[in-house]
Amino acid sequence: MSNSPASGFIGTGRTKSGSHDGSAGGVSGTSRAATTGSPGTGSLVNKGDDQLVMLVLNGTPSPAPFLRRLWAVSMPALLIAADGGASACLAAGLTPHHLVGDFDSLPSSLVELLASRKTIIHRYPEEKDATDGELSLRLAAELGATRVLLTGTRGGRTSQFLGVLGLLRLAESLRLPATIREPGEETRVLTGPGRLLIPGQPGDLLSLVPLTACRGLTTKGTRWELAQADLDAGSSRGISNRLAAPPVELELREGTLVVVREWEEPGDRF
Repeated sequence: MSNSPASGFIGTGRTKSGSHDGSAGGVSGTSRAATTGSPGTGSLVNKGDDQLVMLVLNGTPSPAPFLRRLWAVSMPALLIAADGGASACLAAGLTPHHLVGDFDSLPSSLVELLASRKTIIHRYPEEKDATDGELSLRLAAELGATRVLLTGTRGGRTSQFLGVLGLLRLAESLRLPATIREPGEETRVLTGPGRLLIPGQPGDLLSLVPLTACRGLTTKGTRWELAQADLDAGSSRGISNRLAAPPVELELREGTLVVVREWEEPGDRF
């Protein structure tokens, strides 16, 4: 998947309530897409196998070299762009298989360019009941994704940040393991009962943020280990731990945690 780079990353996608990419509202019949493009393009070939789908949202765009490398190393089966996220894709020389949104954040010339490259266009009305990010995530699930990788999630607004956390919870409800990957950090959600392995290098920061009351949290391989610990929602006890002997194993009996791994050295890891 390659084509000439383009620029022009602007704006965000709105719902009827004025929220933006990343929030997780319900989808109603008023949010149906007018889909164009070749039906044979952008489909998962081996449904049921491990199928990673990459979603590029309309947040602050990641540097083009990062996005290119993330695509090359992760080897997703499909690339879905949420509205203005397509600009970041094009700037990195990537052409999405699917484009989703009302396109208030994407110049019509770029929509036409992508259509000419056989991108499947899912056009929604501007007044809709879900964000472009949620619609993209639901599309990935409908196409048969077994995992999703999200990027382009950063933004300047608190509501956008909270909305991205909502997308992670939505992915959990869809039984679709999701990872957010941005330069220098990786974010996932763990819901109990469950386990999660965290790769990385010794010294990486690891923060465990309880979205709900969490019971029976055990960590193995961290500098400060927990054994069957209980964390109330809002507790800061799990902030700024460090990896000591990666991969770190997390086990949670009950509740939902946001798991953030960060690293501080220059450059990025793949």
